[in-house]
Amino acid sequence: ENMPLSDIAVQLSRWYDVKFEYEEEGLKDLIFSGKMKKYDNGNVILGILKATGKIDFIQQDSVIHVKRQ
Repeated sequence: ENMPLSDIAVQLSRWYDVKFEYEEEGLKDLIFSGKMKKYDNGNVILGILKATGKIDFIQQDSVIHVKRQ
């Protein structure tokens, strides 16, 4: 609940062995609420975050680039 994207990214990095890079610094501070389960597909979780209309992702191997929608 009310977690900044930077904290969500840390958790997803641990679970799925990926690295997040941000197009702009302010993206790290965007707040999201919801539930994630460790065994959910990582792409599903990213899709849910993308569906908020706030951010978009481009994945290149194990690096996920975060940008505004």
